[in-house]
Amino acid sequence: MNHAALRTIFCPDGETTHAGFAVVLAPRAVLSAAVTECLRLHHDRVLYVSGNYPPVLTGLDRKERTFHIRRALTAYQLLSILDEAWAEETIIIEHDRGLFDDAPDTAAAIGRACNDRARGGTVILMAPRPDDHLRRMLPRATTIVRIPGPETTERGGPCTRPAHQPEPHAAGRRGRGHAAVDL
Repeated sequence: MNHAALRTIFCPDGETTHAGFAVVLAPRAVLSAAVTECLRLHHDRVLYVSGNYPPVLTGLDRKERTFHIRRALTAYQLLSILDEAWAEETIIIEHDRGLFDDAPDTAAAIGRACNDRARGGTVILMAPRPDDHLRRMLPRATTIVRIPGPETTERGGPCTRPAHQPEPHAAGRRGRGHAAVDL
């Protein structure tokens, strides 16, 4: 992993620091490398949550490391997993927009649940590109990292915002904004 911002998010020391609720938008190869490094350091303290189609998870070498994996097939299952994962230090969620097909209005609730759960650890929501559901979760993130690449732009065309401009958000709902980092 060659991005310092990803190291502090995916590999916090666990004793004194937590990354909070972080959203990471990056190409799959970068996400795979970050998850691999996190598992190398903290494999026994990581819960990996995936949806129906987890391209990052399927690309990981899981033979050498043991870590917890839960699969959410609906947005409501993801909410339940977050509610039950009170003992996990790090929760990595591989975003799957298909979870919201039956319940598109739950995205904001998932953002709130991720933020609430991150008070006692680190919650990382990662995706190769933004979508409408992910944008509804962004206001609750304490950190947003976007590593530009061909995958991190919208389907159907390039991102309309300049690379140096962070994703729009409604900061201050709880008196705290988030740090936007574009690498």
